[in-house]
Amino acid sequence: MTKNQFKKRIQSFSYEELIEFLLELYGKSTSFKEVMGIFLDPEEGKKILDKYKKKLYKAFTPKNYSLSGAKGIVKEFESVCPDERLRAEFYIAYAVYAADMSSTFGDFGNAFYNSIYDMGAKGIKYLESHGTEYEELTPLIEEMIEACGYFGYGVQDDLRMEYRKVLNKLNGDGINGVYN
Repeated sequence: MTKNQFKKRIQSFSYEELIEFLLELYGKSTSFKEVMGIFLDPEEGKKILDKYKKKLYKAFTPKNYSLSGAKGIVKEFESVCPDERLRAEFYIAYAVYAADMSSTFGDFGNAFYNSIYDMGAKGIKYLESHGTEYEELTPLIEEMIEACGYFGYGVQDDLRMEYRKVLNKLNGDGINGVYN
């Protein structure tokens, strides 16, 4: 069913039918419940973020590690999270957890380090369109950049450069003197 077909079908429902339909979806679909929780209640959104961050943290242990498994958790979270701010925090957590695993257990190869950079850069990019919220993400981004300093591959330098670019776009010379 296309989006337009879905829209037409939904528009044919009475108010009561629509409420019943939404309640049924809410009761039967965990994904729908999570999407609605994030969309309608910021506190519920934080709980759902924490749930997925715990899954991600567990995925970045040597016993459970698989790059495709970690990326699967990212896709799962993206499918239920319409909130860009929560996504940014999740991407930053990915980079930190992966970097911590590498600094503790050694080298995991190019694809692993590319994924750290990709997720970290996605988290940083959030600031480009939401610069007014930089204060709450700055400590997380700085922690991420610091965590990436314990291994090679240039990830720390590349993320620091991305951060500088965004900060310079926001006000021309960095925010509060961070990474100028």
